[in-house]
Amino acid sequence: MPDNDFSELRTFDRQPIDFEVEVSGLSQACEPFCDRGVLRDISGGGVGLVTHNPGHYKCDQKLKLNIKLPSVDKMDAFMLCEVTVEWIRPIESSDSETDAVLIGVSLSSQMSFESRQRPSENSESSLEADE
Repeated sequence: MPDNDFSELRTFDRQPIDFEVEVSGLSQACEPFCDRGVLRDISGGGVGLVTHNPGHYKCDQKLKLNIKLPSVDKMDAFMLCEVTVEWIRPIESSDSETDAVLIGVSLSSQMSFESRQRPSENSESSLEADE
């Protein structure tokens, strides 16, 4: 369904974003899973997650998100949080988003931040030379 069909249900305006995210939790079959997706929009009420693995998700499910922030210099930065699945909607088919769904999630815990030093390019090339 087109996204604008749901606009009258929204309390907050949505703003476009494009962040890579790693999602973990228990699947519908109660099995641990790890998925990758993209956060596409954000509002005061939550964020929209696009995934190509809809079978992992169900309403009221608790998930952990590891959101990759824009990198700076030699550091990668991430926001970590727990969310709850509020709704799941199919996305109109396009070549790049076949079988994709948009999942609305709301924050269910405080966010924390994590940063990691990115490996230097020289250390990778010296590792390859040692092999």
